[in-house]
Amino acid sequence: MKFLCLINLSSGSRDKEFLRRLNALEHFDITVAEIDFVKLKEQVAGAGRYDCVLIGGGDGTASTVLPELSGLDLKVGLLPLGTANDLAKELGVMRFFNRNKPETLLNFYLSAKTREFQTWQLCFGRGFKASRYFCNYLSFGFDALIIREFESWRRNSGSRLLKLGRTGNRIGYLKAVARNMTFINKDLFSVRVGESKKDKFLLKPRSSVIFANIKSFMGLGQSNCQGSPFDSCLELITTNSLLDYGNMFFSNRLPLFKPKYMGTAECWQIEGVRPSTLLQVDGEYISGDFSPVCRIQPAGRVNVLVADSRGR
Repeated sequence: MKFLCLINLSSGSRDKEFLRRLNALEHFDITVAEIDFVKLKEQVAGAGRYDCVLIGGGDGTASTVLPELSGLDLKVGLLPLGTANDLAKELGVMRFFNRNKPETLLNFYLSAKTREFQTWQLCFGRGFKASRYFCNYLSFGFDALIIREFESWRRNSGSRLLKLGRTGNRIGYLKAVARNMTFINKDLFSVRVGESKKDKFLLKPRSSVIFANIKSFMGLGQSNCQGSPFDSCLELITTNSLLDYGNMFFSNRLPLFKPKYMGTAECWQIEGVRPSTLLQVDGEYISGDFSPVCRIQPAGRVNVLVADSRGR
């Protein structure tokens, strides 16, 4: 199998030693290139010459690169180098990943099965012509605030925690949560199933509104039990207290405080979005003046390499 590995060295672990080990592999036909996000379309344009594209990075990297590969007749595998790696966990491939032995995961990919994975896009602006792709989840409110605080910490911190890679990132994330425990979301959203006037929810969550494609959440918990990355639907979940939100980090096992499952649909329309609305997409804070009405809809599908429940 001929591999093209596109790797983001700015991902959570920032592990240049892993890149050295990857380049040193002798028994694989592999081309390694650092991702140039400005010229990503050009990098992906030549992917058809390969049997498999490997995406090295975290969930943010995957959500940027995967949609660019939709519609291509090739296999796509993840090299989970991020902080949370939610999608890699959902696909079952984390158990094969050893950053000291990258050949373990590559050997698995040689015979792994593929499944069609649905990517998504948030559309906004005049005529919904502007868009942002995502793969795992999109959320408004407290969740986005924590991501914004965490990203600011990563940019500005000269702390030794940055040198701890993934562990340091998780500590930084928990510190951001602790600093914002008094947050109350003041947005009032009207959410429709597609453009339906009948299937409509009026939401005033005190914490977060989450549209989830997968179960895994922030690398530490589970947002819901309904999600599947292989269907064509997104689940809508709300949290009305920080205890509801915190329960997701216990995989919703606490009996008294649980996120509220609102339903599932192929297309959602969100009304009431303000310039001050906090938004995150696949673990990355998104800033900008969004239109008052946004739409979430399916994008392309990608053939991703997966492990089954028995690890095969």
